[in-house]
Amino acid sequence: MKDEILRIEFINKSFKDTKILNDFKLNVFAGEILGLVGLSETGKTLISNILSGLEVIDSGTIYFEEKEVKISSKSTARKLGIFNIHNKLQLVPHLSVADNIFVVRDNSLKKMLLNKKAIYNQTKKILKVIKLDIPPETVIKDLTAAEQHLIELAKAIVEDAKLIVIDDIIESYTEKEINKLKEIMFAFKENGISFLFITNKTEVLQEFADRINVLRDGKSIKTLYKGDYKRELILNLMIGGKFIDRFERENVQIGDEVLKVRGLSTAFIRNISFRLFRREILGILDIEKKISGDFFKLFSGLIPDYSGSIYLEGEKIYLKNCHQIVNSGIGLIAQESIDKGLVLDMNLIDNLILPNMKKISNKFSCINNRVKDYIYDEFIKDSNLADPDEEANLGYFDIYTQQKTLYYKWLLFKPGVLICFNPTARADVVSKKIIFNFLERYVKNDISIIIISSDLNELSSICDRILVASKNRIKREFIKEEFDKINICDFY
Repeated sequence: MKDEILRIEFINKSFKDTKILNDFKLNVFAGEILGLVGLSETGKTLISNILSGLEVIDSGTIYFEEKEVKISSKSTARKLGIFNIHNKLQLVPHLSVADNIFVVRDNSLKKMLLNKKAIYNQTKKILKVIKLDIPPETVIKDLTAAEQHLIELAKAIVEDAKLIVIDDIIESYTEKEINKLKEIMFAFKENGISFLFITNKTEVLQEFADRINVLRDGKSIKTLYKGDYKRELILNLMIGGKFIDRFERENVQIGDEVLKVRGLSTAFIRNISFRLFRREILGILDIEKKISGDFFKLFSGLIPDYSGSIYLEGEKIYLKNCHQIVNSGIGLIAQESIDKGLVLDMNLIDNLILPNMKKISNKFSCINNRVKDYIYDEFIKDSNLADPDEEANLGYFDIYTQQKTLYYKWLLFKPGVLICFNPTARADVVSKKIIFNFLERYVKNDISIIIISSDLNELSSICDRILVASKNRIKREFIKEEFDKINICDFY
């Protein structure tokens, strides 16, 4: 039997009057990948922060290599051999790969006896291990998010990591990036390094993990072994009841053309043309995540020097600025939808009416309070909220209410076209169902939708057509009956 490297026993953590972790416990063995899964806001990231020294437990015990430890800071965690990789970049973006791996230590420059040539040679060796074919002098900011995470992984290995906590980093990865990470983790695992792998992607976790610990309401509900892995069982344990993880769209009659794009080109988009029809959900599978950034900037009015033509309802439009684009009838939901699409320091009703101010105001720009109250009451009924505080900032509500607020406000505004970027990235199963239900409601209200995503499963489950984008271009179109023929490897 393998040695136990980490044991957490009955730890508790509260913020103000809210208990987040409640007698939580888990253990990790040497050379093991332990998966940790749970709904949003159940304490997964808090566990990651506790192990990396960013948060301190209220009570309970943590054992590392069979010794009781107090992890009071990031440096304490790293001295033990515990490293954390999450979505917030921990590297210095303007320094090279070599400097980040071998010189930077805890946000300071460590004096090295190695000269530059020696550092570069060592960097080449570790880059080969993580299968990253780039020069050591490559600047961090020029790498993709997945490549930056690999550099953080390499840095942890160089600093003699024993346990690496990977917290929710793969949600927007391509299939190729996920497979590469899996291959590298398996190689390190063979050398005795342990991983605590936190993600909402249960199907990926089933491929990665030796065991899966299911977290619900701050407690460890059950630990599953490989023979027990069934998606339905995992979801039911997460929810605390039977959960139907299937989304079947109702038949909706697709109408006439609502949007036409011809020869669209920017720095990262090459001569893209497509049509979008009324009540259609069109997916753009951005395999290499090359075009999403420019599409978002373009439809936010941040790229004025694009070439090509865009027609909305038969009329040519120009993407000058965000205000003009929204008023023309095009809405936008960013990948970081909560942070970018809502004002969490503003109350719920003000968030709902934000894009609808013109519609509910008179000629003197005064808001019609009757309409405002009606919108609020309808939203409360629609969302099944029990007597919420009207004046409370939206940030005080749970993530599900925030998501409903975001999607409901676009239902009120009713744009002709709504463009969504990776809408279910980092979404748990409950959030995903909320999002898909709203997309269905949009279509029933004559709103046409474009979803740009690197997740084929997401697109296949909701779209009417899928355009595959690779190497900055649209390579091929698939109708619903052909979705099972899409092979991502064909487009690399």
